Amino acid sequence: MSTVDCPDVLTALARGLELDAALERHRASCADCAMHSVGIGAVARAIAALPAVSPPPDIDERVLRAAASLLADNARAAAPLLAGHARVATLDGRSLVRALVPAVLLFPLLVVADVWLLRMLHQTLAAILPGALTTWLVLSYAALLAALGCFVFGAIPLLVERQAPLLGWKEEHVGP
Repeated sequence: MSTVDCPDVLTALARGLELDAALERHRASCADCAMHSVGIGAVARAIAALPAVSPPPDIDERVLRAAASLLADNARAAAPLLAGHARVATLDGRSLVRALVPAVLLFPLLVVADVWLLRMLHQTLAAILPGALTTWLVLSYAALLAALGCFVFGAIPLLVERQAPLLGWKEEHVGP
């Protein structure tokens, strides 16, 4: 059961909506809502009667001009912080190989485990559901596993490239 409060009634009135039975009952029984509903209705009608306002055509230039000094101050303040990290890290082959070797070695194990899981799933569902539905469910699940596997193994080079800038961090800050 939902309860109706004053904000529900007043919000509906401010938006110009018709009150349903529950809101109308609350407004009739609540002195605050009865008192405020007259004023809110008048304000909502007055706002609705106002003409639409469009921004001046040069607002973009004025905002950028006003913010230019703040942007320049922030850029000057950030320059020393960015000076030590200006080098662009590149992805080398060794990093990629180090990331791919465990994945490639584990891939056959993952395929065997998935095939075993799919067979067990098919056998279990075949005892409960019709054959065509069981096959469809298992093939749908197999397609999902294949898609997830592609995403995971396809993300490895991207993750290695993203981590490349952090490779030298330990040597710079902690030591060898």
